[in-house]
Amino acid sequence: MLRNVVCWIFRRVLSTLLKTVFYCTDRETTRMKVTYYRRPIWSYIRFRSTRTLLSDRFREIDHRTKDHIRLERLERGLYFSYSKLRWIPKANGVRALQVSLMDNVVRGSKYAYYSSRSLWRSIGAILRHEIRSLGGSNVGTRAEIYRRYLRFSDEWRRAGKPRMFAAKFDVVSSFDTILSKRLVLDVLPRLIKGSDYLVLRYRKFNWISRRKGVRWARKVVVSENQEESSFLRLARNKICEQNRSSVLVDDVSVLNISRLDVLQALSHVILKNIVEVNGQFHLQSTGIPQGMPLSSMLAVMYYADLERSTELADYARTRGPSISLRFVDDFFLATASQDVFTRYTKLMAAGFSEYGTAMSQRKSIVNYGNATGQFSMKIPWCGLLIDTFSMEVLVDYSRFKYCRIRDTIRIDSGPGWRETLWTAAVSQSFYMRLQVINLDENINSNLTIAVNVFQAALVLLAKLSCCLSEIAAVRGFPCQTFSYFYKHFADNSIGSFTQKVLSMRGKAATVKSQDSDRIWTRDIDILTTLSLRKCILLVSSYKLRRSLDQYLSSVSDRLEAWKHCPRYQELSKHISTNDHDLFLG
Repeated sequence: MLRNVVCWIFRRVLSTLLKTVFYCTDRETTRMKVTYYRRPIWSYIRFRSTRTLLSDRFREIDHRTKDHIRLERLERGLYFSYSKLRWIPKANGVRALQVSLMDNVVRGSKYAYYSSRSLWRSIGAILRHEIRSLGGSNVGTRAEIYRRYLRFSDEWRRAGKPRMFAAKFDVVSSFDTILSKRLVLDVLPRLIKGSDYLVLRYRKFNWISRRKGVRWARKVVVSENQEESSFLRLARNKICEQNRSSVLVDDVSVLNISRLDVLQALSHVILKNIVEVNGQFHLQSTGIPQGMPLSSMLAVMYYADLERSTELADYARTRGPSISLRFVDDFFLATASQDVFTRYTKLMAAGFSEYGTAMSQRKSIVNYGNATGQFSMKIPWCGLLIDTFSMEVLVDYSRFKYCRIRDTIRIDSGPGWRETLWTAAVSQSFYMRLQVINLDENINSNLTIAVNVFQAALVLLAKLSCCLSEIAAVRGFPCQTFSYFYKHFADNSIGSFTQKVLSMRGKAATVKSQDSDRIWTRDIDILTTLSLRKCILLVSSYKLRRSLDQYLSSVSDRLEAWKHCPRYQELSKHISTNDHDLFLG
């Protein structure tokens, strides 16, 4: 009874009072943390940002024009009428996201809703199908980054490990500066090549535990007539590579979409995008809407066409040990030629006016000279930290430097917290950070692999410590939460963590060569066991745990100090031994 009264007071009284005085939202960097702005301050921020956005990228339209565009969309089966703006605070301002609202006709029609959603998902499958054939420096998945970097690493070692000149560039306001008319009238008709597309739907079933499973609906584009008649052939050729350890079920659903329908649908979404602000309707004149599921794929195709039509295409085919990568709007180049590096940095710093593209001076990083950006021998790119001296790949933890660990995780204190605790911690800190490229001995040395595993284990244990502290406060556990963890979770966690690392090393073996015995050694098993146990001792200490609860910058400092410790450096020499006191001394 008392619990119900307290919940009612918080939800009906305190929560309402809090929302009246403050505007509650999340931030771009810390999505798990609620940020509070006083209403007058937030109104002023939103007013200035809206005025700047509307004057630069939108033009006001009347209700007659809006109704005409609405009828055109309904005739073509595009049931999204207009969008509203949602402002998200970021490091140096706010970001405008567009939330699509459905037409009133669709809200009462279940068939219209699902048909519209199916159409857009099919168009997304078609765009993904065409993106795979773009070529150049475009990479869309971690596997593509790993394969290209592995080939580059082999070339670099065979060339005698010459000095590499590297640079990283990021486009300023990459979505907002896209020339929408050029995208619709020039880029998309050139890159969408097929006349008709057959889209098949299937379902993927993944097991999470013995009792639970998750099912997703997926769509794939058929490129051969034999694949249309045989789902087994289609699954073997296309689907199985990206959906391992899962059950695939044919949904017996085929949708035929013509090239003209795809181009017209994308044209309506891009060129006739309506946004409602304070009861007035505006038409977007430049850029593509942020928040739409297809926006990232459209940006990939736009910058791929930029790369093809400019001098950037030459850098993707440079001879010698060099690599050119682009993930959406993040460019990276490493080459042994200083002349190629100089021309590339000058070209990127000048921008591409015909595409409305300019590079951010603040986010540009080079390892030679500082005329075009910041100077650093370790370049962060897409979650990776590339050491340009040894060309080894570490994990980039810079985003955790000025945020609390509690603000980076979602804590579930419900009845099933034991089952979700380890899975959530692993998925948030392990899969999103530690990748196959960080564990391949053909790219990194044993010491670098040990550093990557130790960092992942330490961050993982820090998040688990924070989770258990919060759960202990909610569910009334003893204060010695980490002792409780070590008693109930340590053995299972060490085994689970080791198996995750071993599975990723197995992927590295299948990509590199058939000699899997050389990679499937017990070294990595011993390494992960020792790393996790050492992290348990470190995080269990009161002094370190107190600093971990505040900032992860202390973790970075301790990692750097631990990396230069003589005992840690001995790991590269004694990694294959059974000396379990190597870490625990």
